[in-house]
Order: sequence, then structure tokens, then C-alpha cells
Amino acid sequence: MRSIGLDVGKHVAEVAIREPGRPTRSGGRISASPESLQAFAATLGPDDQVVLEATTNTWAIVELVDLTLRLLDGLAAEVELADGGIARAVVDDARVRHLLTIPGVGLQTAVGLVALVGNIGRFARPNKLGGEPSGTPSVEQRSISCLASRRTAPAAILR
Repeated sequence: MRSIGLDVGKHVAEVAIREPGRPTRSGGRISASPESLQAFAATLGPDDQVVLEATTNTWAIVELVDLTLRLLDGLAAEVELADGGIARAVVDDARVRHLLTIPGVGLQTAVGLVALVGNIGRFARPNKLGGEPSGTPSVEQRSISCLASRRTAPAAILR
């Protein structure tokens, strides 16, 4: 758990960060504007503790940081709800289940690939998937001495 100290003035806040087993370090200086404080609050983790020096702005800052954290918690709940809906919608899709067996491929990536590729049967051979001119961007490799021929990125990866 990090402890984050804020010395808040009228226009700026000095940030100090203390992490277990490490010396206290400066987190820099941030503007004391509502927008900057909201951006700062968005960087806080769920276990972070914030300590404020009591100034005339203290309660306004507490309310702003608290509101931002509640909004972020609400967004996280919405994302979790959407993930559950996507998972229920594709639970019986063999293509998604097959892609999920690949290390590093999660639900969103698998669903996105299935949506992007569509009907795999429209490709005569697997190496044609990356060669679809309308579906993949071209990549040009350039160096000082040579200009490589145009290739599509997925085809180069699939070979």
C-alpha cells in the first residue's frame, strides 16, 4: 500500500510518495485545479492512502478525489458487467473458445478477432487470411539503403 501526501496550496500541490520498503520520494508538483486533481485521483490504486495537509482547500479536494474514485469504481463495475454480457453471448462459439486456448489471448481479443475475420471459410487457405487486400493495412519497411516490397502485416506474421 502506498501512502501519498499532498501539500496543497492555492495554485499547486506538492506530492510525496511512500511505498513499503522504499524511501519517501517526490511525486512532483501538480496544479491544484479541479481537472488536475481529478487526473491525479484517476492514477490512485485501490489500496493507496492519501494524506492531505489541512488548508482552506482540504474539504473541496477530499470531495473531488472521492467523487473521482467513486466514478472510477462505477466505470469498473460497468466494464465488468459488459465483460459478463460478452462472455454469455459467445459462450457457445467454438471459434472464440479455440482462440482462448492461445496463451495471452483473452476474451476481448478473441471476440475482436472473430468479429474482424468473420467467416473463416471465405479464405481458400490459411495464408490468404493475411493477404486479404481489403481487410489489412499495408506495411512498408524502409531503411537508408533499401526499400522493401509491400507486404501486409498479418501475412508476414503468419509465415
